[in-house]
Amino acid sequence: MDTVSLLGVCGFRQRTGLPCLGCYWTRAGQAFVTGHILRSFNIQPAAAVSCGVAVAVAFFALLSSLFGVQFAFLNRFRSKRFFWKAAAVWGGLVLAAWILEVIRTILEVEIA
Repeated sequence: MDTVSLLGVCGFRQRTGLPCLGCYWTRAGQAFVTGHILRSFNIQPAAAVSCGVAVAVAFFALLSSLFGVQFAFLNRFRSKRFFWKAAAVWGGLVLAAWILEVIRTILEVEIA
C-alpha cells in the first residue's frame, strides 16, 4: 500500500500545487532510519537534521538513565538562552528547506 492511499494527499499541495512545510518529512525519516542518511538529507534537509538530533538525544538519555552518567558538556544545552537560539536555528532550517522544496517543485526537479 503506498502512502498516498494510506494518508491522502497534502491539502496545501492540492490547492496550490506547491509542497507544504511538512511535505517529504516521512520519506526523509524513512530514508534516515534505513541508513540512507545522505539521501534523507537530499529529500528534506530539516527532517534529516531533526532525525540526527533525535538520535543524539536518545543516545545520551539512554546512557544517563541506564548508568546514571551525567555529561558535563551537556549542561550548556540546558539553558533557556540555548533553547531559544536552537529553536530559531531549527525554524530557519525548516523555512530554508521548505523554500528549497518550493524551488524544486517550480523547476520540476525530481527528488531521489
